[in-house]
Amino acid sequence: MADWMKSFQEYDLRGAENNLYEVYADARADGGVGAVGEALAAFDFKTVKTLLAHPNLRPLIVDRSVRVAPYVKDRLDEHILNRTGGDHVRLRRLVSREFTPVAVARHEASMIAVIAELAASLPVDREFDFMAEFANRLPVMVICDILGMPRNDGEALVDAVHRSGKFFDKARAEENMPEVESGYRDLATYFEGFFSADLATMQDGLLKNLRLVEQDGDRLTHQELIMWAQLLFRGGLGNTRHQVGALIQILASRPDEWARIRENPELAIRAVEEAMRLEPAVHIILRQVVEELTLDGAAIPEGTPVMCVTASANRDETVFENASTFDVGRDPAPGHLLFGGGPHLCPGNLLVKSEVALALQDLTKRFSTIEIAGEPVMRPALEVNGPITLPIRLAR
Repeated sequence: MADWMKSFQEYDLRGAENNLYEVYADARADGGVGAVGEALAAFDFKTVKTLLAHPNLRPLIVDRSVRVAPYVKDRLDEHILNRTGGDHVRLRRLVSREFTPVAVARHEASMIAVIAELAASLPVDREFDFMAEFANRLPVMVICDILGMPRNDGEALVDAVHRSGKFFDKARAEENMPEVESGYRDLATYFEGFFSADLATMQDGLLKNLRLVEQDGDRLTHQELIMWAQLLFRGGLGNTRHQVGALIQILASRPDEWARIRENPELAIRAVEEAMRLEPAVHIILRQVVEELTLDGAAIPEGTPVMCVTASANRDETVFENASTFDVGRDPAPGHLLFGGGPHLCPGNLLVKSEVALALQDLTKRFSTIEIAGEPVMRPALEVNGPITLPIRLAR
């Protein structure tokens, strides 16, 4: 046992996956900091927010106990989350104008059209799986339109994204590594060909914009373009799908809140923020200590993995009144931590929020009521939180 661990309570999150929020509440009550395996774990809002932006920490994409295939390691090393200092600043600067509120607003018309197309085909007055009919289809169509990719290509790459993310299942990560590698290779092969095409033949979209961007003579390299394309495509699928599903699952059991949004469409963005706070797609953001730091009087040595349990921080009773209650009228300040914080705040967070809010506005306008029509099948919360299937019934 490392010396620093003697100062903190140990928690077994894997063994408590069916009652994680109770464990999180206990951890916050016990001081907000503990140990999970070999990792330092932060549970309270203040500590999590501080650690996410702490200069002595760097992002850790995969738990360091997982043996990663050499090809996958090379791809992860290229990832912007593994870039620090001036290199990281440069990569963010070159793409930043594509993620401003003004840039996101330019995509609203196309998102609204996709949402309307899907919503118009949803069954009325009978049970159906919302994930299969809407939540899983929406992000593929939207992100392809935004990036400037053919939708058929995006549909074909969904399985590669799924395979490439299988190392998040830590218990089976090494067993899944061949699938992880094949997923990464398939994505790289596609985007290698995509960016090798003549510029004049590319569809207008964000990826073409990134190929054209230049600041003071600096441009993204071919490999950096491929890295960004994979990151944006992957991110555009995952968070959106799971957060749309989680939001609809919450509202299907709260008809009063559905009616409230139907009467006041401007509350849709509040509902999205609230669902992201209460049932985030990601429970934990990993970091690693790169220079010794002191926390609660304990010296945390270089190399220590750190778990920022954002799902716990988002329910901190000292920050959010009635923290376990869904309330679309909640003041959004100080904000949830789903998308991280500090210099590594997710650049596409405004885009995801806008897409989910526009979807909710359409659905609440189109359908007067919603109800759960069967037992949802849920993903393991410590992998990706959200429904796999969500049987619901809608009425005009």
